[in-house]
This record gives sequence, structure tokens and C-alpha cells, in this order.
Amino acid sequence: MISKAAMLLGDSWARGVGQLRFSRGIPLALTLAFILLLSYRAWQPLTSGGYFQMHDDAPAAFLFEMDKCFQDGQIPCRWAQDLASGSGAPLFNLQAPLAYYVGELIHLSGVSILDSVKVTFVLGFLLAGYLMFLLAREFWGNLGGMVSAAFYLYAPYQALDVYVGGKLAEQWAIAFVPGVLWGIYKVVREGKFHHALLLSLFLSLLLLSHNVIVLIFVPVGLIWATTLLSQGGARQRVPLLLLSGLWGLGLAAFFILPVIFEMGLTKAEAVTTGYFDYHRHFVDFNQLFISRFWGFGLSEPGPDDGLSFQIGWLHWGMAGIAVLVAPLLWRKSRVAFWATLAILALFWLSIFMMTERSVFIWEAIPQLKWLQFPWRLLALAIFACSFLAGSLFALLKNRGVLPVALSLALIAGVILLNQEFFKALTYVTTDEEKFAAANFPHLFDRYHSYVPTASQVYPVAAPAKVQVLKGTAVVSGISQGSDSLTFAMTSQGEATVRAAVIDYPNWRVRVDDRTVSHDHANEQGLITFRVPRGSHEISVKLENTPIRTVANYLSIAAWAAFVFSWLLWMTGGRWRGLLPGPGRRLLGWPTVKRQ
Repeated sequence: MISKAAMLLGDSWARGVGQLRFSRGIPLALTLAFILLLSYRAWQPLTSGGYFQMHDDAPAAFLFEMDKCFQDGQIPCRWAQDLASGSGAPLFNLQAPLAYYVGELIHLSGVSILDSVKVTFVLGFLLAGYLMFLLAREFWGNLGGMVSAAFYLYAPYQALDVYVGGKLAEQWAIAFVPGVLWGIYKVVREGKFHHALLLSLFLSLLLLSHNVIVLIFVPVGLIWATTLLSQGGARQRVPLLLLSGLWGLGLAAFFILPVIFEMGLTKAEAVTTGYFDYHRHFVDFNQLFISRFWGFGLSEPGPDDGLSFQIGWLHWGMAGIAVLVAPLLWRKSRVAFWATLAILALFWLSIFMMTERSVFIWEAIPQLKWLQFPWRLLALAIFACSFLAGSLFALLKNRGVLPVALSLALIAGVILLNQEFFKALTYVTTDEEKFAAANFPHLFDRYHSYVPTASQVYPVAAPAKVQVLKGTAVVSGISQGSDSLTFAMTSQGEATVRAAVIDYPNWRVRVDDRTVSHDHANEQGLITFRVPRGSHEISVKLENTPIRTVANYLSIAAWAAFVFSWLLWMTGGRWRGLLPGPGRRLLGWPTVKRQ
């Protein structure tokens, strides 16, 4: 019986891998190898010894906290104990966690934390190149797909994200954008259930990658879907698209629901004021189209910023050529024609929204303040330019060696023109230096927006993890986990105790396994409670709120259904009989005839 099941799974795996081929004859493995080679110059600086200096310490600091969660079994990770001067904050209730989960899996394999961050950056490049190829080849063919992938990989904003800003989460989100749009295209054009599965997967990965990029690209996805649905009577695909969207939300529910309903319990609004006020960060046409300046400074008001906001000469040049190509696509492919027009419109909209002339739109739509920096719309601009870079090849089919020569020239050109931006400022840091006692507190100083509103001021380091404010008591055996604090206490009378943990739903204080009430009536919002006379075992533990519990179970159910459905597809329907007839009809599968 076991051997028969193993043979079935082996056959299923072979069939699944066999189907992961491109209709034009390029195997998956060959494509991945080409993307690896194509992207080499973009990630090669990451292979140098040591870590590099960047604006944001988040990749290293957040992965350090994720590792503590895994050590304690706090999965999904929500609370980071070292933020707010060691008083903790619900970091991963707000911060999209996907890149850090991946980084932690790499770290658990024996790689250091800093090297795990670098490997995760490399994976981000590979995902971006592969998924852009996957999308662009549907419209421009394999050569056009490779050109689009090269342009996406070597866009200056990719270098800015990785080597200047250190924006690991944003880099990963940008990588998944073409995957989501590819999934929408395949569902609308072909209506196959496994494409709906892939769309739900890519959507969930985007939702788990970066909140701001989601805010930018969810409207793009809706425009893209509407454009495709308007062609060729494809409206019957709407239910399958809706199923994919809801399924993707379910897969990511463990993060999405808490971030929506519990963000107001933190000082998240702080990321939209002061330095982060979007009014300070508009850019001009010279910075976008002409300037080749590259720096490692900061974004400042006016045109004299310390870093670059260029789109890339070849990038906007190919977008300009796409304007000429678009009318010629009308006879070849109406879908490609309308898709090109939609992406061109989004490109010019992104340009306009990055300039100060668009301030009236920013002020009319309050939600836009969460973007912080209007130049973040470079993510949309480089996506549009990169996708359109391959459009010329839709007109060059069956033209001998010309398409091959042109594709090689464009790929070489974009690498040679922009490779100078893919470099780090310095390589000096090791794990030991980064997390040394003297440097450690500074890793978390800037993340004030994650602090719960219970704290009126940014907490300072407490003199002790447990303080006896009133009464006489002896505290011993203090043990702190990523989301817990336990200790023993012996008191001669009732004592008032304060734990160096900021209050936030749903911290529970238990004295000898009995829940006791607590408050946070102090400036730092630290948990304070009373302990009766005698010897006691005390625990302070973060538990789930109802919304977190519902979100967790939704994700578990969605992932279980996803895995089951994927196995059904890979096995060619041999397990479809496990589903009742209505379930098979819902998924578009024929009813199994019984003998």
C-alpha cells in the first residue's frame, strides 16, 4: 500500500514538473539558469565578505527578532521583545513578514544572520527576473520576455532599494508584482484552475511582502484585470478571479486582518509626519529623466537630494518606443494593444504623481500619505518601463537573426549602462560587530511607529525586567522569551510589580496560573499589577486577540485547501473522487463516473 502511494506521488511529481514548461519549448530549469546568469551583475556585490552600510538596519534587526520568535515557537511571529528599548512592540503585526520568514529558514540552515539577509536579497533579484519574464513572454515572446526581465533587474530603483536603502521587504514585493499580473492574465485568457491557484499564491505573497507596495499595486491589478476582461468576452472569468482574490486574502489573513484592525493600537501615524511627510519628497523631471547622479545620502526637500531618483535612460527610452509600437499591435493582438496602452497610462500617471504638480491629488486622497515618499512610485515606473521594453519584439517575429541581435544589444546595454549603481558603500560588518552590546540598542532606536499607544513617550531602558514598586519582595528566576516574561517572587505582604513590557492586547498576567488584572497607568505604558503575600510563580504572556485567532484559522484553512487542490491538479485528477460532486463542479472538474 505504501509503495503504491509512493509510486502515485512520484508519478504526480513527474507530471507536475513536466507541465512546468513553456509552450515555446524552454524548460523551467533552463529559464532559471538563464535568469541566474542574467542577474549575476545585480547581486554579485552581495557575495563580498562582510555586511554593508545602508540606510535601514531593518533587515538585520528584524531577522534577529524573527529568529527569537522561531526559537520560542512564537509562530506566526507578532511581538519583538527588543524594540522600544527592550520593552517590546508588535513589530510583525504591522511589518509584512514574508522576507524575514524566508531569511529565517536560510538562517536555520546554518547561515549567519547577516549572510542570510544577503542571500534573501539575492533571491529577491531572482524572483523579480523570473516573474517579469513569465509575464512579458506572454505578450512579446521569449526574447522580449528576457529583455523585460533584464530591464526589471537592472532598473536603478532596484539598486537604490538594495544597496542604498536596504529595503529587503520592498524588494521582495516588487518582485511579486509581475507574478500577480501574470496570474490575472492566465486566469482571464485560459480560465484554468491551476492558474487561479497560482494567482492566489502570488497575491498572498505580495500581501505578505510590503504594505506600501500593496497600496500602490492593488489598484494596478484591478485596472489590469478590467482591461483584460474587456477583451474577447472574458467576463465569464470574473468568478474565478474573485475566487483567486479571496483565496489569496485567506492565505495571507494571519497578517492582513491584524494589520487592518490593530494598526490603530500603535503609533503608526508617526510614519506620515515630520520627515516622512510626503510634501517634502516630490521630485522633478531632471531627477527622473536626465540626471545620472548616484549617492548614498538622504531624500531632502528640493532637487538637491543625496540619492538618485532616476528612471534610467534606456528604461524611459524603451517606454517611448512602446508609444510607437502600440498602434502596430492593433492588428497583431488586441489584448497586447490594450495592455500596452494601460501600462503606458500607468507609467505617465506615476511620473505625474511623483512631481509637485500632483499635490492636489495627494491632499484629496488621505490614504496616499502612507506612501511617505512620492518617489516610491518609481516602483510602478520601473515595472511599466521594463514590461514595455520587450514590446518591440512582438513585431519582429520571423525576422531572422535581427530579434536575437537586438535582444542581446538591449540586454548588454542596460547592464553596462546601469551596473555602476549596483554597489555597496562599505563592507565592514560581521554578526559579532552588528549585534555587539554597544551597538545593539541602536538597531531598534528608529522604529517608534511600532510602539503601542499605551506608551505616552518612547520608552527608555528599564533598570530591571521586573520592578517592585510597592512592598517588600524578592524576585528570582527571571526568564524572558520573545513574547513572554516569567519569574518567581516571594513577598512579605501585597506588592505592586511592574514588568518592563509595554501593554498591548492581549497580554495576560498569571499568578500561580490564575489570571490577575493589570494596568499601564504610567508614561511608558508598562504592565503593572499586584501580587499577594507569599511565594508565587508569575508569567506575563502575549495571547491572541479574537481577530488574530480568526485570522490564524482562516490562513490554516486556506493553506490546507490550497495544498489539497494543488495535489489534485498534479495527480491529474486521480484523487478528484475524494471531492463530492458539487465541489468538483465548482472547480470545473467533470464528475467521476462510478463503475
